[in-house]
Amino acid sequence: MNILDIINKFPNQESCIKFLEEIRWNNKPKCLFCFSEKVNSVLKESRYKCKKCHKSFSVTAQTIFHHTRVPLQKWFILIVLMANAKKSLSSSQASRDLNLRLATVWKMMHKIRKAMANDEIKLLAKILEMDETYVGGKPRKYNDVDNKNNSLRDRGTSKECVVGIIERNGNVKLFHAKNKSIKSEDLMKIVKENVDINNSILFTDEYRGYYKMNKISEFYVYWQ
Repeated sequence: MNILDIINKFPNQESCIKFLEEIRWNNKPKCLFCFSEKVNSVLKESRYKCKKCHKSFSVTAQTIFHHTRVPLQKWFILIVLMANAKKSLSSSQASRDLNLRLATVWKMMHKIRKAMANDEIKLLAKILEMDETYVGGKPRKYNDVDNKNNSLRDRGTSKECVVGIIERNGNVKLFHAKNKSIKSEDLMKIVKENVDINNSILFTDEYRGYYKMNKISEFYVYWQ
């Protein structure tokens, strides 16, 4: 996603809030204090009031956007700029791009970096997809004997292996596989440590390393 995508998809504050409500609550607001689903909408303030504990809240509460005066569209743009930057993004450059005070942008970037570095994501659940890829430098010429393996693709290469698990419309976890040739035991260990096995369905390809996944108790795997 780039800046134009953000501007087109989130042209105003209302569209940004609607997006956050969709990914956080699946469009079914829930009280952040007592977790009751019986809430009333206060449309003018984009807030909700709980019928049970009578507290009010918004979708930005308990997030990096809490109490911000900066439009959410600018937050989204800054996140994209930071995610797409090949090197670190300068706060001075971001300040000019967003037409915001340097101090404001610096605080925003600090919150975003902290959120990006947070490894305390709960176990992945529901509908999941899992796959692996191989990353490294560009392959050398095929006639370069010393780098012959770098010319190969996928599981035949000597490049570094990265395994990814993604929740549909949810979180993503990536893992660097230490073994050049990843085995089913490695994949099963990743799943057991990071997936809510009793409440998930996994979709993956037909690589034989995934065949033993169905042996994990009450865990359903589909090959596609």
